[in-house]
Amino acid sequence: MSRIYDNRFQTALFILAAIVVILLGSRLQGRSGILLLLAGLTAAMYLFYPAVAISGALGERAQAQQIRDNANDASFLLSIRKELPMTAYLAGSNLPTGIGSYSAIDIEQSGRALTFVESFTGPTERSEVVYLTGGLEASTLGYKAHSQAFSAILFAGLLAIPFWLWAGFKLLGGITNVCARRSPVPGLTFYMITLALWDTLFSPMNANTHLTLGFALFLVLLALNSRKSSSVPLVAKAARKGSRGTPESLDNASNLMDCHVPTMYRG
Repeated sequence: MSRIYDNRFQTALFILAAIVVILLGSRLQGRSGILLLLAGLTAAMYLFYPAVAISGALGERAQAQQIRDNANDASFLLSIRKELPMTAYLAGSNLPTGIGSYSAIDIEQSGRALTFVESFTGPTERSEVVYLTGGLEASTLGYKAHSQAFSAILFAGLLAIPFWLWAGFKLLGGITNVCARRSPVPGLTFYMITLALWDTLFSPMNANTHLTLGFALFLVLLALNSRKSSSVPLVAKAARKGSRGTPESLDNASNLMDCHVPTMYRG
């Protein structure tokens, strides 16, 4: 899988995760500042990648690919992950019901999807056509299911959309919580969320990506639960004071409970 064996992606992700940990330990206040810095760094990595690849610093393969992308005026991200625009096109073309799990499509539809891909990436080589479509032969599926979210929509149609919208919002919200210093394990949480977001768009559905997504969502929900639980000690302390004090202090404890305890903790 590209996100495991591609050192370019892993290196960028490790750098971003390390920067997040450093920023959280700094005096920078507020999540907005950290989010803006992360957005700026991510944009800088994306914009400077072509120049770095052309220089040969990332290897001969990346250099040759970038030279080709520049000649075709293509986005390098879509060029190296042609499965994304192809699966997105097929998913949209087969709404509302989808095609069923790993069902084959006809050669004509596969050819139209390939033409759509080439509008973003330029001409595809023969080896790429074989990889993406099975060589436009009737005995093959006619596509490469290599995007979790769009593959699910391609297979199940509209029924798959609610889950992936929910998962996407939760993952993005998890990054916000990390930047707001609400996560008990911020470095790991940021790393897993970013990995899961990449998988959502660029990786196939399999046991590995399912585990990644599940673990990332667990860390996101753990941060939310930790935030809710943080108010419980305050209430307990106020209640203890009230039990030894006056009726007025009991009222104060009750008021504190109303202010700090979420509905799920109330009897």
